[in-house]
Amino acid sequence: MKDRMAALAAALALAVASPLVGGCAVFTKPPDELRVNRVQFMTAYFQVRGDARLLLYQLRQACAGQEETPRCRQVEATATELARLDRDVLRAFRDRAFEVDWEKVFETLGALAGLAGKAL
Repeated sequence: MKDRMAALAAALALAVASPLVGGCAVFTKPPDELRVNRVQFMTAYFQVRGDARLLLYQLRQACAGQEETPRCRQVEATATELARLDRDVLRAFRDRAFEVDWEKVFETLGALAGLAGKAL
């Protein structure tokens, strides 16, 4: 009985330790892959970009004559950042190997929406 328990404990220890030693390969799965139709993606992106540009135009019109106020300087800084990020997105569309910082894109679009919300 003791030999059987010792063998069971050894087998259990081996079952627990082997994935740890083997890099947990037993419990891993391949990474999820997201496939997006590039044409549909760019169509949606251009719609968002158009809305952002219209919003920037309206904010710039509201800032006419008040360019030195903090909010208007923030509008211009956001416009500059969006232009840079837009170049990155267009480059990624042409070159699949180029990585876009999507978190920064959405963060900047959120900042633009925040500025528009304050202007209303």
